[in-house]
Amino acid sequence: MSESISQKKCPKCSELIQPDAKLCKHCKADLRNWFVKHKIISGILALIVLGMIVTALDGDNSSSSQFSENTSQERDIQPTVQEEVVSTSFDDFSILCDTNATNLQKQDAFTSKFKDKHVQWSGTVSSISQSGGSYRLQIKHCPDTFVSDIVITMKDDQKDNLLPLKEGDKITYKAKLTRLGDILGLSAQNGEVVQ
Repeated sequence: MSESISQKKCPKCSELIQPDAKLCKHCKADLRNWFVKHKIISGILALIVLGMIVTALDGDNSSSSQFSENTSQERDIQPTVQEEVVSTSFDDFSILCDTNATNLQKQDAFTSKFKDKHVQWSGTVSSISQSGGSYRLQIKHCPDTFVSDIVITMKDDQKDNLLPLKEGDKITYKAKLTRLGDILGLSAQNGEVVQ
């Protein structure tokens, strides 16, 4: 009787097996979950889903390409205006790192204090890439962040400032915060490395 308590039935042949068995000793059925059995396919699926998310976000930017072209042309024509920096420390938006804060609370703080405003923050380089002719810088601020807390589309003239950087480098940047997403965090544009 005590044997059956510490054992479970095989879902394929219904014989008793150890609860942590990965293979049935009777019918040789693989009892691991699908994702563990198919690690390569699982990894490929994860990359496809991540690519779709990034493409969807990038699609928002490309759908407004006419606006971007006009803005770029206006920037070339108009003299550079020094934008007011509303925050010089990421601590001003530390609610983003608060795992107990709701998305609604984070959105409210973002909208009321930071949306379409410039910040000058310091963080850790997570990734630097080029997509559609633009340079993207991903920065970590929160200690428990998996990839990055903010994705910044950099100004066109920032390539020379980005080239020497590598993952893990500390950096100070200035950028205009444009959006806070539930999954991918903050988005910013007109980024520049502060020397």
